[in-house]
Amino acid sequence: EWKDLKRVLMIGIPAGIQGAIFSVSNVFIQSGINSFGEDAIAGSSLALNFEYFTYDIANAFAQAAVTFTSQNFGAGNIKRCLNVVKKGLTLNFGFTCFLTVLVFLAARPFLEVFGLEPDAMELGMMRVHIIIGFYFLSSIYESLAASMRGFGNSLAPALGMLVSIVGTRMLWLATVYEADPTFRNIMWCYPLSWFAADVLIGGLFVREMGKQKRLAKI
Repeated sequence: EWKDLKRVLMIGIPAGIQGAIFSVSNVFIQSGINSFGEDAIAGSSLALNFEYFTYDIANAFAQAAVTFTSQNFGAGNIKRCLNVVKKGLTLNFGFTCFLTVLVFLAARPFLEVFGLEPDAMELGMMRVHIIIGFYFLSSIYESLAASMRGFGNSLAPALGMLVSIVGTRMLWLATVYEADPTFRNIMWCYPLSWFAADVLIGGLFVREMGKQKRLAKI
């Protein structure tokens, strides 16, 4: 059934690209981290484990948003779609903030288990504080982008991620980090890119909701 296959590809391919574009910028960021030596690599690698846990929470609620938004969109209930978005975003934001507090409490004892050198420990904690401390920003664009995919619009959030996430990180690395190449500066490209994604994806979502409300005449 070409019609159904075409629909699946139109939603699936941009969603796959969206998931892959993070890796593009991370290659350059990891190269910068490696340049600071063994302590930076060790501390950063261990701190990265906390990001996996935190991202799983944000991504889980985003996947739920896709499911429930698409179901209600298929049923033609735009009001309920908006309700799903509001509740999903609230839960995602709340749970991500709660997990951030737990990470802050557990990070140093966890890193100490691995017997890191003092410099590696401090660099690992710096990554935790800067990145995990602002992870709540990722819960916003993840939820909104997922909801847009639930409406069948997968291309807009994928392009938005490309511009905001990859664009911001590459620009930061080429300007601020290039002028002052410190470990702290390279870490700041993460939360800044998430903030840019929140603004851009948020604007795209408002536009999408306006379109759906006009079509539904509500």
